[in-house]
Amino acid sequence: MSASPVTELPLGRVPAFFPHQLARTDSEFLNTFANWLRREDVGPASATKDPSRQLPKARATEYSTASTANRDDLELGRKELWRLSKSAQEMLFEDGEETPFSKDLVSFIQRYGGIGVSLLGELALSETVSDEVISEALRWIGRMDDTRTRWSRLRLLEELLNCESPKIRDGASLGIASLDDQHAIVYLQKAHNRERITDLRKDLQLVLTRLQRNR
Repeated sequence: MSASPVTELPLGRVPAFFPHQLARTDSEFLNTFANWLRREDVGPASATKDPSRQLPKARATEYSTASTANRDDLELGRKELWRLSKSAQEMLFEDGEETPFSKDLVSFIQRYGGIGVSLLGELALSETVSDEVISEALRWIGRMDDTRTRWSRLRLLEELLNCESPKIRDGASLGIASLDDQHAIVYLQKAHNRERITDLRKDLQLVLTRLQRNR
């Protein structure tokens, strides 16, 4: 069976979100992601902690199912995310307004959990979907209410503040604003310090000030 176009997506640039070069195989990619999620991160005492560290050992894999997911499940997830993202290419997004895309995306993340978040990160790096669509996706993963994926969603948003695309950086900052988690303060500070676009720098400062005020 020949590989689908989805499996052959160019992977693009790899930011600090991934500790190693992004793997070409599903299992390697998701194992890297799962290991990264369990990495020890030092943040404010009141910040979000990795849920996999708080669950009983027997349930830890329920949070990050990378170790149990099979290739068929991953391929189905990748294709579904690809289709719904491509279908949104011509949509006009209004801030805070639900669209079929936002509803489908939230449903996707709720069903696929941490794997869904990792596949969104993979798609964001692939440079095969418009920055506008990825930015909208990042806003909505910040708004959605899903305790199971909160940690992975937060970390994806934090690291995509490093993205070369201003539109994606903007979406990441707005997603972080919605999550309202102090763990993001250090990432926002670094992003603010290196930002060269005046309006985006101001927006980052607004989010940073809000989180610092809530300490």
